[in-house]
Amino acid sequence: MTEIRPVDLPEIRNQIIAWLDEASAAELWYKMAAAGHYDWVSGRASTEPSTAGSVFRGAEILRLQNSTLFYVAADMVELATVAARSIPDFQLAPEDLPSEAGFMAFERPIASSELGDAEVGITAVCWARIPGRSEAVLGSIYFLLRPGRDFSGLRQDHAEPARGRDGAAAGVRARW
Repeated sequence: MTEIRPVDLPEIRNQIIAWLDEASAAELWYKMAAAGHYDWVSGRASTEPSTAGSVFRGAEILRLQNSTLFYVAADMVELATVAARSIPDFQLAPEDLPSEAGFMAFERPIASSELGDAEVGITAVCWARIPGRSEAVLGSIYFLLRPGRDFSGLRQDHAEPARGRDGAAAGVRARW
């Protein structure tokens, strides 16, 4: 994997935004909505997959466009990983985050998650508060994010809903 550098963050964000505006992203979000991954959303978006797909793609684009960029060096990732072992379980609140909307990339994976038979590293996250809900944060988790990556090859089977602790969908995990 190519190392992520602080100077790469604007380009990484721009590549994700560009991919989100492509037909492959529209298809991905439509399929996820049709599969019921956004059943927690009220109104028309909860019953019409094309509406839900558009709403969530648009929300992700806005979240990224308005995000403050953060870079976490490997030594801070290590410190956070060690510290996390002794922190009691808690529900992340908006005031726990360093900005209203952000995109944070890690020099090395902050955690890992299963992807089929493999375990992959989480190397970036994105978040923003949900409008009208001061207690809620909507976010995305990115796996194996690499500078210069062409996102056009991202397929529906590379994504799944990210679920919050209460089981409600909390965003989308993009995997490539």
